[in-house]
Amino acid sequence: MELAPIDAGASKAVGPILRPEEAQWIKEAQSAAKSDNTVRTYKSQLRRWEEWCRGRNASMCPATVDAVLLHMIWMYDAGKSVNTIETRLAAISWLHQTSGYESPTWSHRVLETLHGLKKRAVAEDRTAKMKAPITFAELKSLLNAVDKADLDLIVKRRDRTMFVVCFAAAFRRSELLAMRVSDLEFTSDNGADVVVIRIPKSKTNQTGEDEFVTLSAGEDPKLCPVKLLGAWIEQQKLQPSDPVFALSVSTFVRAIKKHVKAARIRGGMSAFSGHSFRAGHITEAKLRDVPNEIIRETSRHTNDSQLARYDRRAAVKRRGSAGKLGL
Repeated sequence: MELAPIDAGASKAVGPILRPEEAQWIKEAQSAAKSDNTVRTYKSQLRRWEEWCRGRNASMCPATVDAVLLHMIWMYDAGKSVNTIETRLAAISWLHQTSGYESPTWSHRVLETLHGLKKRAVAEDRTAKMKAPITFAELKSLLNAVDKADLDLIVKRRDRTMFVVCFAAAFRRSELLAMRVSDLEFTSDNGADVVVIRIPKSKTNQTGEDEFVTLSAGEDPKLCPVKLLGAWIEQQKLQPSDPVFALSVSTFVRAIKKHVKAARIRGGMSAFSGHSFRAGHITEAKLRDVPNEIIRETSRHTNDSQLARYDRRAAVKRRGSAGKLGL
């Protein structure tokens, strides 16, 4: 079979015409590449982009490079952080790519302007401040505040278990709140009680490939993630399909801030977030000279440069690093 000769003068590729349902399938597949939280964030950012475009009589999509540049300067002058500007640009790019347009955010002019805003933010001391880590000493202060809180006993047990597990597993808050009873395997390793936690999906793992974190039993039952998890599940009579902690992100964050305030931890409520446990685990492990490869087994970072972002000492394989933190 002879192939038709290639027309060297052809200026662009010719492809099949997509039916509407095929175009929709492709768009849905592209959207699925982002986590639910990322999509929610992008949609929120795009509502603000749409409002701005409407006020400037500009096209939202496809947008011009000049419109994006003007919007960036407008955001900065309105007091928005560079991180927020970058998130807005990512949302605009996502909108264009999923709509079949080349993104104006890829323009060299946009990238140069963003670089200039970053330098200006540093000069004006407007750089984003990372949330403080909750180290082991602060975790104990936090748990002491939980014990003294004027709360229902069930809520106090829940908060203690959440905080210890989040710290021990170096969890992101989304991973903690997505955890179901069926994701837990209570077993033993060389005679020691452990719980193996399956993480089917995370911020950096959107393909559904299971990741696992193993937590070892500690000597103090009030600090032992294995005993606390087992007792919580038994007391609440949770079934395999039940979430281990059935609460929203906002409720989780409010619980942290409430107990941080009561414990009078330095920095106060605004210095901490759901990510503080993850940063605290890594910082505490580094302070105790735990090797990076052991820490990464728990944190699931793929390299040391990613891990370094959570090492905040300046601010303060199965077993992984959880058993080396004093729990």
